[in-house]
Amino acid sequence: MNDLDAILSKLHDIHEPDSVAIWPLAPGWWALVGLIVLAAIAAIIWKFVGKGDRPARREALRQLHQLRLAYSQHGDGVRTVGEISILLRRACLARYPRANVAGLTGDAWLDFLDQSGRTREFTNGAGRILITAPYRDKADGDIEALVGITSKWLFTAR
Repeated sequence: MNDLDAILSKLHDIHEPDSVAIWPLAPGWWALVGLIVLAAIAAIIWKFVGKGDRPARREALRQLHQLRLAYSQHGDGVRTVGEISILLRRACLARYPRANVAGLTGDAWLDFLDQSGRTREFTNGAGRILITAPYRDKADGDIEALVGITSKWLFTAR
């Protein structure tokens, strides 16, 4: 038995390999983290830059096109200007806080449209008809120009 004890005394314990470190990450994991960060940034930009309101903008432009077609058939400028004014109000209430938009009238309303649309066409151009037409028997302004600046506003409003 002595030989057996001598042989057993020469045996060593089993050493387990070192555990695999979680850090630093392998290149594939870095690529995955990068893609997740890029996707998050793209989602934030898409949400806050205005891409999320495309369906509302598209619907407003469709309604404006319908108003233009209806005007070409009936020729009632006062009615068309009133409907465009309502469309602009609805678009503003959908985009901006109600407290900032709902109470605006007259020149303050036109100033708001100019500031939000980055233009001067409402206060100094064809948009002035929005204030005067509802109180007249006949719209004296250029309805087609009003449709044009309204379409431009729907695309560029912040």
